[in-house]
Amino acid sequence: MAGFFLVVVALTSIRSDGEVALKSGSSKKLVVASAPPRASKVNQMSSAFEGLLKAKSIDPRRLIAASQKIEKLRPEDRAIRLTKRLARKSEDGAKKKEGLKKARSGRPITQRSIAAAMTGKPLSGPIKTRMLRAVNHILEQKKQEQIALKVLFPGQPKNAS
Repeated sequence: MAGFFLVVVALTSIRSDGEVALKSGSSKKLVVASAPPRASKVNQMSSAFEGLLKAKSIDPRRLIAASQKIEKLRPEDRAIRLTKRLARKSEDGAKKKEGLKKARSGRPITQRSIAAAMTGKPLSGPIKTRMLRAVNHILEQKKQEQIALKVLFPGQPKNAS
């Protein structure tokens, strides 16, 4: 039997062991049903990213803070974007864009992307690069050696989305 359906009229309580006490509509008697077991975080395979964070004792919340500091847009980034935008509007747009360096994205890593990296899900290239910059920033503060992208995400191509 794959599953069963239960009509719920009123929820009375949720117990600490995961069982839910329900009131059925007409007879007012108490029916207890339990939810199907879910894969817990203990059962999930840890990734190389998670192993590296534990080995180097880096808190994921610190990664988010470092990424926000690194990726935040600054006035020079806004000036680069303005110059590129004005160059696109002019006739010789390709010539003016050559001398400019690349502006920051303004997009830090998120808790969701860290969770995906910890479980080993594929990430896009820009997210991996942002995570690498944040990890290397923290390692630099701890006076440790910086790491390469292939060490942080082994077995994944740079743009596996």
